[in-house]
Amino acid sequence: MKPSERQRWIDLRLSSPHLRNNPLHGALIVDEARSISVLVNEEDHLRVQAVLPGSQVRESIALARAALDALALQEELAFSDNYGWLTASLLNVGWGLRVSVMMHTPALERTGQLQSVWQAAMELGGTVRGLYGEGTPVSALFQVSNAHSLGVDEATIAAQVAGTAHFIAQAEQQAQEQLLAYHAKQLREEAEQVYHNLGKERTLRAADTLQLLSVVRLASLAGWGNLSAEVWKQMLMAVRWEAPDDDAEWRAIRMRTLVRHVRDG
Repeated sequence: MKPSERQRWIDLRLSSPHLRNNPLHGALIVDEARSISVLVNEEDHLRVQAVLPGSQVRESIALARAALDALALQEELAFSDNYGWLTASLLNVGWGLRVSVMMHTPALERTGQLQSVWQAAMELGGTVRGLYGEGTPVSALFQVSNAHSLGVDEATIAAQVAGTAHFIAQAEQQAQEQLLAYHAKQLREEAEQVYHNLGKERTLRAADTLQLLSVVRLASLAGWGNLSAEVWKQMLMAVRWEAPDDDAEWRAIRMRTLVRHVRDG
């Protein structure tokens, strides 16, 4: 694949920067529904992913398990009755299971509650990771995941992550209600200013794009424009934090078009 094609799979969350940088020995297998992907020779020999919209934690695990079982019928996979899966990365020994829910909490960030909510999530047994996992900055757009997988069964991990995500979602909902009750007009004015500023910008950094997403999301809840699920997905894909080349000019053009689409309804 061309570099742009490899980046496209990363934007869709079906591949990773690590695999993109290993084109000689790596491979990517994706199902027709684009819900399951198998990353070959990425961090480990095989990494099976299942990605579904919303908070479908148990459904995602079931999909990944079915794909893994299908692979096990074709190849002998190293497994220990004492330790579980035997992997190239010691951190993946055991179930090797990472369950994550992607969350966007602009109201918690704006009201200064985000850090305390993250701390509470960690006390519930979870961990907070950046947009593209470890090593990427954590902002209002983040993943809440399980902290451990060794010695913990799948059902426990699923319940833990789903419960933590539900706790954060409730906190975000309360923060949104607070903002909309007292600052709806201000949110709409900020979004309008963002729209006009984008008309002048020639470049846009990924970090600034994340902040822009929060403004547009909150303003849409306050009645500014119409933010559809499809446009929101396109906005997320435009962040491109892990793109190998500087996409600043492309990002500015893309976000200008998408925000105009939201504003015009």
